[in-house]
Amino acid sequence: MEAPARKMVLDTDVLVDFLRGSKSEVDFIKRLKAEGAELLATSINIFELAWRTYKIGRVKIETSSNLARALEVLSLSERRP
Repeated sequence: MEAPARKMVLDTDVLVDFLRGSKSEVDFIKRLKAEGAELLATSINIFELAWRTYKIGRVKIETSSNLARALEVLSLSERRP
């Protein structure tokens, strides 16, 4: 039986540094993907990512939106779909 994919929730700082092109964060995420990890974020991470992207202005909002769409986003609601 195949082992389930490892899930990794990424912190906002990791996401922002990845978008900035930080070598250590880019390498970290590439390694996780190569190992078959499923990358996730929380709805709060996505809000913080959008806010920080807008605030620092170094990364286009569109770029952060593309990253958010590439991740599974976990809701923090108590209700389950």
